[in-house]
Amino acid sequence: MKRLLIGTLLSLSSSSIFANDSYFVGEILLGSTDQEVSGDSGKDTSLGLRGTYNINPYIGIELSYQYYGEAEWSYPNGYGGTVNEKTDPNSINLGIKGVLPIKNAFFLDARVGMAFWTLDVDIIDSRLPSFNFGGSDSNIDMYIGLGVHHTLNEKFIIGIEYLYSKFDASLDARDPYGPMVINADLRLETLAFTAGFKI
Repeated sequence: MKRLLIGTLLSLSSSSIFANDSYFVGEILLGSTDQEVSGDSGKDTSLGLRGTYNINPYIGIELSYQYYGEAEWSYPNGYGGTVNEKTDPNSINLGIKGVLPIKNAFFLDARVGMAFWTLDVDIIDSRLPSFNFGGSDSNIDMYIGLGVHHTLNEKFIIGIEYLYSKFDASLDARDPYGPMVINADLRLETLAFTAGFKI
């Protein structure tokens, strides 16, 4: 699926579908991301920057940077203490956007693509408060999104969107007793407001 999507992006970039009504859009995204690992979850402010080359009024190719914020939670360690975890993910996203006109300068957006992500995790056990058991990982996974935008005039657009992705992470964790690998599926759900400028 990943190879198919990347191949589609490459074929679009060289296709004769590019027309005279193509244009660029630069956007700022501000919202909130809910992060969940194994039933534990936290939420933080998310920020993003996105550039879109709209091949025509209905199809665009997007490149964006997304910072999802830091989420924290805690749970019992089984010895009368607690374990505190903090996740800190970000990604560079490359994908395709489809646009469907609704009415009165409102449009429905659907997007899909690949997230080239990096994840840092801190894990602090109250038994060893000075030691961080966490680790980091980076990989590529899919994302999907759905949103609505409104064209204010020939130059400015605003919108709201939902973005979902899941990072299948395998952390090379730090352990004072020897090497340890932690498998963690990080689920990310982002709701963001967008403001853009057509070029």
